Amino acid sequence: MVEEQQHPLWPALALAVDAERFFGLPAPTRRAVLQHFELCPARKTGRALGRLVETPWFLGLAEPDRVRSMRIVAYLAASSEGARPQPGPVCRGRIVDNTLGLLLGPKPVLSLSFEDLPYGTEDLVAGLRRLPSTLVLNRQAIGVQAQRLGGDNAASVERRVGSCTLVHEANHLCNPTPVGPTYAAFMDEYRAWLVDFVVFADRAPRMVEGWQRCRDLLTRPRYADVGAVADDPKSSVRVLGFLRHFGDFRSIEDAMKSHVDDFTNAAPWPDPMGDLENAGDGLEG
Repeated sequence: MVEEQQHPLWPALALAVDAERFFGLPAPTRRAVLQHFELCPARKTGRALGRLVETPWFLGLAEPDRVRSMRIVAYLAASSEGARPQPGPVCRGRIVDNTLGLLLGPKPVLSLSFEDLPYGTEDLVAGLRRLPSTLVLNRQAIGVQAQRLGGDNAASVERRVGSCTLVHEANHLCNPTPVGPTYAAFMDEYRAWLVDFVVFADRAPRMVEGWQRCRDLLTRPRYADVGAVADDPKSSVRVLGFLRHFGDFRSIEDAMKSHVDDFTNAAPWPDPMGDLENAGDGLEG
């Protein structure tokens, strides 16, 4: 206890954490909280870590997974510190803040867990969601080292999983839609992708990027359940209508043979827009 109270960041953390609850944690957890606050020093980090230690799903994790969650929360909170709010329907800072708001506190709306999901080159499963309110991230993608999430590599797997996959799966839960060969499921995957793209790139996607996402959803084996929408006469008409934002296609098959090279104009918004910032207004806390 004395060791943590002598840490230079303890006064800042003490403003955000329930001291009795904090010092009731195992010593390794207490030290790790301060360590990851030190790695991502920002006011939002202190507040987020303070809320993390009072969150039920966090308290139920084994120590290595607690460290994984600290690394994720500390990085995300620090990354939104001082970020300028962006106009329009999507803003990286709002997405991050809203997602943390859904995950943290004594009565979180969503919970986070870690599992050993497939982690091969060809079959990486970064994460998934379990209705109604659980996010699952691949334990193998997030290390437990004393290092800022992703280190110096902005495109590292663990940073993408701990930030982009996290907000992607949270967006699915904020827009609950059954998986299947329907236009709604097609849009749900497009919408969740758009949200994680904004968190990664700090901008809305361009036409060429939105087009590639649509192609992936309709052609990649990973999305076979959704891609089968092309074989449903009723739903495929709506999918083709959306694809026509990208070009004057006669059919989905015609579209899949075409190329879109527009790097200037913005990709279309999902239809319907839905919850694009993980506000969770329709979820129960």
